[in-house]
Amino acid sequence: MSSLQDLFMEYYPALKSFAIRYVNSAEIAEDIIQDIFLRLWEKSETLEDIEEKSAYLYQMVRFKAIDYLRNKKFREENFEKYVAELNSDDEDAYLEEEIYRRMMKAVDTLPPGVHAVLTLTLEGCPAKEVAEKLNISVETVKKQKQIARKMLRDKLLYLLLLIVG
Repeated sequence: MSSLQDLFMEYYPALKSFAIRYVNSAEIAEDIIQDIFLRLWEKSETLEDIEEKSAYLYQMVRFKAIDYLRNKKFREENFEKYVAELNSDDEDAYLEEEIYRRMMKAVDTLPPGVHAVLTLTLEGCPAKEVAEKLNISVETVKKQKQIARKMLRDKLLYLLLLIVG
């Protein structure tokens, strides 16, 4: 009687090759074989009762590969169905929300003084009013706005790719 390790060493290359014929992927085939041997290890007492271990192993690979393909097809069909149900309005709304979320996240990372000036500016306050509220000069407000624009441009350049892509 061969040990499970001996069976693995003896059959692994052939079982992997057999699985690749079904799933067309060495990585997935390896996962299938590893799953099978893990299952055999967990139920090692049943292995002793099997007379034709070779046929049993190939049958397990076949069933596991077919199960994988069935699940893969189900996932792909459901994904295609989901994508087909999305309309461009949903995509546009998502894109707008995502751009807004990323912009607000970038604004939150600005230094406190720059953040305060930008927040008040975005609320519609003119430079003079921002200067009065923050007790700084109008020139400082202008300089802080320039800093904010530069920092946001650098941080949000990738959004352009999101919009265009």
